[in-house]
Amino acid sequence: MSGELCRATWAAAGVHQRARTLDEAFPECFCESWSLVAEAESPVGGDERLARILTTPGSYDAGELLTQKLTAAWAGGVSVIRSGASDAEIRGTVEQLLNNIQDPQSLLGAVVFTGSEVSTLGAPERHFGAYHTPAPNKTHHADILATVPAGSKSQQKRSETLRRRDLRDLLQPKIIFEPDVDGLIEKLRLEGL
Repeated sequence: MSGELCRATWAAAGVHQRARTLDEAFPECFCESWSLVAEAESPVGGDERLARILTTPGSYDAGELLTQKLTAAWAGGVSVIRSGASDAEIRGTVEQLLNNIQDPQSLLGAVVFTGSEVSTLGAPERHFGAYHTPAPNKTHHADILATVPAGSKSQQKRSETLRRRDLRDLLQPKIIFEPDVDGLIEKLRLEGL
């Protein structure tokens, strides 16, 4: 199989149903091995560094990451920047997050982690995968997507809550606090991004 079926499934899914649709069609993060952008693009590598830009109060408040933002892993994905992103792409991501007129935000910093740290969370089960995904004006973009837990709707909800907490607990100690975009870019480069 090539990544064509994975990309077609991703493209046909509703924006807020992409993670579930992909997992239902290709369980256990099967499509993680291919880029969901184009045949020529590479998938996220296990040792590849990824960064999630953090704003406050949207993604961080009262001294911790907010798990409500991580719920997107079961919908359209938790957006992250891949290694090799240009300064302009990082800057554009920050500006996009800060220019939310309805919910003003301040730059807090970022959390940096590897694809394999996310992929092995919950091992031997697969709870999350890191996928190279398309995003407007971004060439080094990925999403963290979750697998759908087994069980009834209420059991799934409980499992999702526990998995969100596990993801938060993985990311929380990796936060780089830096409220200045130029300072953040410099720190991200030092982290291998």
